[in-house]
Amino acid sequence: MKYLVMWEFDPKEWKKEIEEGRRRVGEARVKLSEAERKEREQHLKTLFPPHFLIGENKGFTVIECDQVELLAERWLSHLPHFKSRYAPILSAPETRAIADKVMQKPDE
Repeated sequence: MKYLVMWEFDPKEWKKEIEEGRRRVGEARVKLSEAERKEREQHLKTLFPPHFLIGENKGFTVIECDQVELLAERWLSHLPHFKSRYAPILSAPETRAIADKVMQKPDE
């Protein structure tokens, strides 16, 4: 499933948060074997890289993830540095297919 990941940050803590985030990511990568990293990359992909909203302390990215555990790990790894939200997103055809199923009347 695809997710729009939105975050907010404190501009006063920005530099510290970025440095600590890089340190945490580096430590996590050291703990994983090459095979584990490749396995993880198959299940958690960045589809649209991080971007920031000019004039606001907010940003977003789009990811695809098929393992809820990896999604939870990612969310938890950003605490308490960023306030973030993960919103599932569907294409119009996917939404239409789901709506068709939900709206179908049961056979009488």
